[in-house]
Amino acid sequence: MHRETKACLKISFVNILWGLSFIASKTALANGFSPFWLAFVRFAIATALLLPLLKQRKGRLRLEKGSFWRMLCSGLLGITLYFAFEHNGLARTSASTASLIIAAIPAFTLLYGVLFKRQRPPLLSYLGVGASLLGVFLIVFFGSNEGQDTLAGSLLLICACLCWVGYMQVTETLTGQYTSLEITFWQSLLGAAALLPCALGLEERMDWSATTPLGWAMVLYLAILCSVVAYLLYVDAVRELKPLRTAIFINLNPLAGVLGGVLLLGERLSPVQLLGGLIVLVSIFLVNRRAGRG
Repeated sequence: MHRETKACLKISFVNILWGLSFIASKTALANGFSPFWLAFVRFAIATALLLPLLKQRKGRLRLEKGSFWRMLCSGLLGITLYFAFEHNGLARTSASTASLIIAAIPAFTLLYGVLFKRQRPPLLSYLGVGASLLGVFLIVFFGSNEGQDTLAGSLLLICACLCWVGYMQVTETLTGQYTSLEITFWQSLLGAAALLPCALGLEERMDWSATTPLGWAMVLYLAILCSVVAYLLYVDAVRELKPLRTAIFINLNPLAGVLGGVLLLGERLSPVQLLGGLIVLVSIFLVNRRAGRG
């Protein structure tokens, strides 16, 4: 199988896992976890799982000179800030809506490339991203779900999108120096370390006795599959695919997220939101079709 095909399959699987993560996070938040503590526990477990794997392969833990700040920046953007915004946004909106909003990431990735990297994507890419933004607009401003969806929640999720764009750009600069395992470990460690003071200082003291077995099961799903397995596969895919092409696969998030929200959480989308979701999903084919020729 061609390396690029493998990368596409990896990133597709990753984004299905991440789409279902909205269901898992929403369930964990409803079963005793607070937003910051949920993120911290998730990545603390992921770091503990990655540590013996890394020591077995590398023998010692070491960052090359000059790369610490880039690694720290990627951990802060892709873990600390991203999940601070995502979990707090998810607490104020439905899992279905949240997964659809995250599909705006390719639009922001394209804008970043145009403004800061002097990229000139083909017209079809602009059309695809424009369709994605239109779809997200319909999703945000025609929310339903019996009052679950709020503008504040949507704005927090858009901030999460911006953080992920920055994370992708910084991570791309690290892939030539480190293996996927090293990058995932250090980002998890540094991101979790920054989450702990946020959990201690920005949230009320958490009542651990209020957490349920279902909540912990969701945390384990998030830590093992969505953090360890998915991040390793994601960094592998970033090596083969351009940032915009990698980002457009995030549009598989809403497909898994909406189906999971409807089937598992009983959520419902308004007809206009469904139209917006369809437009968002079409955008993946517009951008990725042309990107494959570039």
